[in-house]
Amino acid sequence: MNVEHTEVSYKDVNDSNDSIYIELVAKRKLTEVRGTLKEFRLGGNTWYTEIVSDAPSKYKFKNTVVYEAIGTYGVEISIMKEDELYYVYFDIDPGYGYYLTDNTPVKVTLPEGYRANGMFDKAVTYNVIYKGDWYSYSPIIQKYRIENVLEANCEGKEYGINIDIKEPVLGDRPAANAGYAAPTRIPANTKVVSMQWLGPDGKPMGTYDKFEVGKWYTIDLKIAFEGATEHGHVYPKNNRDFVVNNKSANAWLNNMDVSDGFIWQLYDSYKVEDPNARGSVTGTVTSFNSNTDTVTVQLFKRGSSTAAYSTSVKGNSARYTLSGIAAGTYTMKVSKKNHVTREYAITVGTQSVTQNVKIHLKGDINGDGKVNTSDVGRANAHARGTSVLKGNEFICADINGDGRINTSDVGKINAHARGKDLLW
Repeated sequence: MNVEHTEVSYKDVNDSNDSIYIELVAKRKLTEVRGTLKEFRLGGNTWYTEIVSDAPSKYKFKNTVVYEAIGTYGVEISIMKEDELYYVYFDIDPGYGYYLTDNTPVKVTLPEGYRANGMFDKAVTYNVIYKGDWYSYSPIIQKYRIENVLEANCEGKEYGINIDIKEPVLGDRPAANAGYAAPTRIPANTKVVSMQWLGPDGKPMGTYDKFEVGKWYTIDLKIAFEGATEHGHVYPKNNRDFVVNNKSANAWLNNMDVSDGFIWQLYDSYKVEDPNARGSVTGTVTSFNSNTDTVTVQLFKRGSSTAAYSTSVKGNSARYTLSGIAAGTYTMKVSKKNHVTREYAITVGTQSVTQNVKIHLKGDINGDGKVNTSDVGRANAHARGTSVLKGNEFICADINGDGRINTSDVGKINAHARGKDLLW
């Protein structure tokens, strides 16, 4: 007996009178099926990959498998790797009292907070196609497949960007000095996998090897990331913003292996300068408003709040020079009345260093010398979360200096732009 779109809920056979008693439940048609792809992580084991139903009482997803997109049908894989594309296959199990047709639309969502095809923090929904639509024969038994090939993903997280190391000092032996064995500062929720110094020959320095004047040495540092909430790895989505001793560095992101996950690797060179050598810093400072207000340029040694070198110039396009500077790395601070102080990392050796500077008026986000509706719009977009200001632009918009850009800052910039309550 077969009654379409019904399900037997009870059956009883009476042998004494050769009768059978059957109760049928009418099934309801599923008009749409939706699920969320979970545990689809770089370095993760596909054993954990699943699609979670949006309505588990009506339908569930089962038999989820991940195939590498190679050849006609691909190859089933167990560990997902970087820079490879995958198909996701699955079946659907209608719940009690429901049935599914080949015309029922099926959609699978990759949730917010994942890395998906180069995008971050945005949910992406994919359509699903049926077995009969995408091949005539295959050993794959699952009926459904997500229409797009997908990258393996990670939970996107932001980390602190500051990493500090002890730079080479003439005469030090890094293999025997604990200060060179690890960074002096790394971001929270990260860990050092390894760190070593390589000599001019590219080989690890030995116990008795010293830093010598005029030679180049290389740091090889690997840092791993913690904080993922699922199996697999967290993705440090701001890794390109990382700085070493307040400077950009030669570094990249690796997916080293399935145990360590993502590794940020620093491989950068440092030249040992003569501590008695003297250099100079020169450049042009571009500023706005009064031509007669003083522009101050200062150099600070690491950890010091007192300027080691300083000079003052005037003009909105002012040339400056700092000379007789001991070799080393400094923080340059450039300031002027009603402007936002700007900072740069400067390394000085025996030769002249050129550093041109542009400082903005407070509230002047785009640096055109005015505070107008353009600046209001950009500050407002950041406060609403539709775009992000970084670096000097962020500081220019943070009027009250609390480390945030909110409606208070937007209101003050808007008031200045309208001529109601001036910032300066």
